[in-house]
Amino acid sequence: DIAWCFVPGGQVDLEGRERRLFPLQPFYIARYPVTYAQFQAFIDAPDGFRNAVWWEGLAHRQEEPPEQRFKFANHPRDSVSWYAATAFCRWLTARLPAEGWPAKDQGG
Repeated sequence: DIAWCFVPGGQVDLEGRERRLFPLQPFYIARYPVTYAQFQAFIDAPDGFRNAVWWEGLAHRQEEPPEQRFKFANHPRDSVSWYAATAFCRWLTARLPAEGWPAKDQGG
């Protein structure tokens, strides 16, 4: 289970040398870090880590899953590259039906 938080759309104000506004689409984000058990579900799934579709367009594809230091189900997953995290998010998004998201007014 993942506790989801809704982030409403709007604009992001980034300051630097020049101040810029960027549009932001509404999205959901996990309230807590991804756990060992949650990421392991991606590794173990027949359509998961080894499926090339989740790695399409990425500059690097890992052949082997990252090794976890502490293999406790509820510990945060460690040693995950940006590429593997992106593949995981693509897989998870495809598996979650739109009607499965929490109501926006419930705060996740």
